[in-house]
Amino acid sequence: MKMYTRPMLFYNKVFYQNGKKITKEYANYKLSCYYEEEILERFKIVRGFGADGGLFHTEVTYLDSNGKPYMNFTQVNVNNGTLDACYRRINKLGQHSYQGYKDFYTCYFEIKPN
Repeated sequence: MKMYTRPMLFYNKVFYQNGKKITKEYANYKLSCYYEEEILERFKIVRGFGADGGLFHTEVTYLDSNGKPYMNFTQVNVNNGTLDACYRRINKLGQHSYQGYKDFYTCYFEIKPN
């Protein structure tokens, strides 16, 4: 028996609108999701939206006075309607910590749980 696999076409469009970078991702010519990215003084904010326009992802990267990232906050809307959120440290090489922290304070001062 011969099996045929239907090919999938994935692509994205990137453009700027109202001071925000917009990235739209498509699968077989249908919008699957899109992201809005903006930089406000010492924060880089990325919001992810589904094809229906519902917010599913928010990411805030904290920047120091030189514009270098030092911490990241990520919040994901889980399928059951709850939020999954954590903070992570970013080292000088731009690598994120493996450990997630529950709040800004414990992440900034790198307080380890007991």
